[in-house]
Amino acid sequence: MTREKQSARYEQKKNEKVFTFDTVLFLCLIAAILLSVITWQSYRINRTDIEISKLENQLKDAKMLNDSLEGKLLAKRDLNKVQKVATEKYGMIKPGNSYFVAVNVQNEDEALSDSKSASAQNTKGDSALSKLFSGFAGN
Repeated sequence: MTREKQSARYEQKKNEKVFTFDTVLFLCLIAAILLSVITWQSYRINRTDIEISKLENQLKDAKMLNDSLEGKLLAKRDLNKVQKVATEKYGMIKPGNSYFVAVNVQNEDEALSDSKSASAQNTKGDSALSKLFSGFAGN
């Protein structure tokens, strides 16, 4: 019986072994899968961080450009600058201001003949208008 007891104990111990080759291989496979998943997630996180950093830089550049353009817009809205451009570039004047332009007349006879022809044109126009209005008034 001792031999039978020993062989029964041996069989029992053989069956009691927790870490067999199959079990160790299975645990190594699970560890490798977990390690690869962790590595892949770490790679995705790093890639996302890089993308976020690039987008933050683009946002910062866009904000700087926006501030610059707002400054230019405010400078263009400056009424003093608008007035200066209007008067210098386009020759506009403020209402209520009166400006006189000096005209050099070299020949008095030429100036008199120009003024006579202008007044003659006005009288011709006036007479035609007066005839027209008198025609309507007569009816």
